[in-house]
Amino acid sequence: MKKIFFLFGVTIVLLLFFNSCNILQSGKLNEVQLTEEFIDGDIFIESIDFYERFLYENPNDGDFNYKMGFALLNTKGREKESIEYFKKAKYIFNKPATLNRYVESSYQLARAYKASYLFIAALQELADLRPVVEKNPNVLAVINREIFKCESGSRLFENKINFKITNLGDSINSEYQDHSPVISADESVLIFTSRRPNGWDEEIDDDGNYNEDIFISEKIDGHWTNAKSLKNINTENHEASCGLSVDGQTLFIYKAEDYGNIYQSNLENGEWSTPVKLGPNINTDDRETHASLSADGKHLYFTSDRPGGFGGLDIYVSEKMKNGMWGPPRNLGEGINTKYNEEGPFIHPDGKTLYFSSKGHENLGGYDIFKSEKTEFGTWKPAVNIGYPINTVSDDVFYTPTADGQHAYYSSRRSQDASDNDIFLITLDSVKRSDITVMIGSLFSKCSSELPGNLKITVSDTESGEEYHIKPNSKNKRFIFIAKWGRTYNIVVSVNDEIIFTDKVSIQPDNAPKMMKYKSIRIDPDVNCK
Repeated sequence: MKKIFFLFGVTIVLLLFFNSCNILQSGKLNEVQLTEEFIDGDIFIESIDFYERFLYENPNDGDFNYKMGFALLNTKGREKESIEYFKKAKYIFNKPATLNRYVESSYQLARAYKASYLFIAALQELADLRPVVEKNPNVLAVINREIFKCESGSRLFENKINFKITNLGDSINSEYQDHSPVISADESVLIFTSRRPNGWDEEIDDDGNYNEDIFISEKIDGHWTNAKSLKNINTENHEASCGLSVDGQTLFIYKAEDYGNIYQSNLENGEWSTPVKLGPNINTDDRETHASLSADGKHLYFTSDRPGGFGGLDIYVSEKMKNGMWGPPRNLGEGINTKYNEEGPFIHPDGKTLYFSSKGHENLGGYDIFKSEKTEFGTWKPAVNIGYPINTVSDDVFYTPTADGQHAYYSSRRSQDASDNDIFLITLDSVKRSDITVMIGSLFSKCSSELPGNLKITVSDTESGEEYHIKPNSKNKRFIFIAKWGRTYNIVVSVNDEIIFTDKVSIQPDNAPKMMKYKSIRIDPDVNCK
């Protein structure tokens, strides 16, 4: 979260706000400042108390009615209360000497209507405002963009999707911000970011939270264990979870240093390794914020605002080279990227469905979550908004669907009473199941409790010829791979390049299980142990 909402700091945003409240009353629209973004956090609570007391004594002060409206509009759960204050500010400023303030009040009133899902009222307010600003192309462009958002929002709002949402509970969530969940394909491991206290000697931030750290929980007997801080990864600075491999053994991490970089940590002998910064094809002098690894481990999807994109943060893909390094990245193109920011890519285990957040496309407001499917030619179809009420008029990011596509892990602040973001599980019964099965196998040895370091598992698709290697978990000795419906796979296990096991498994073409328990494979010779 912090990598999106606090890049420039709350202080700068507040300065922009108060400057817009005190601009020269010249009547020239070239001095209008229209704030398009919501401000994250509860930084206006004390201001609201002060404005309330002031307006009790000075109810016709246009400046403070505007400030009160702006504060309420940016306070979660109180957006609708801002309408009456913007209405009054607009009425007070409706004269030539304060034309700028009139435009600002009218624009923020439209945003308040939109934040309250009153799209028709918002569109009417913006339609009335257009003739006032039509001679100023910059201001008109902002108004037109807001009209597009309201029209999109109205369509999405009228076609709401049905879903069930479940809070993951106290073992995962805290009274502080909890966000950016990532999961293994078998849903046995959940890793997420939290701004709860974690033992560092640090002060609480202006938004009421501590620095970001990464936590892990495991599902045992259907319940999530109490989340624990990840050793060797967390520091006194900000670390945020980005992506997790399908087997839950490779973690991608965002660090705020150098404007934003992506790191990798691997699970080795039951412990997470010290994060290593990814190479120059991924990290640049510009900003990189998020990464997601394909199920076969061969492609990394990530966000960057490097030159040459469509604008802001774009989504790129890099293919792993033979030497194990990530190759030159390729921009995913205009079906995915816009002149606005894209964020939080997640490549589904099916390898053909990409979920991401964007401030562009057909959008309710802020970041919305979209999905796109890869064509047979390797291009991406135009992005589709996944719908209201998963998407809201606020920022919606870091959406992680399960392998079957009918559930998703997601961070949100779903009620006015919630103190901060929690992590939820969404159930989407109306969504068609993904055509893949998570295969879960295991290894055992009668002679040793440890796996040999030179053990190799290779899975190959007999139809496409695609082949990839699987790393077993050295702690629980399980291995995971993704199988497509209707395909047949060869599984080869070798030790010291000597093949000790071969098998062929076929997946039924329709409605195969979500998860399938594969064989338990013995890896030592069938002789007496010495």
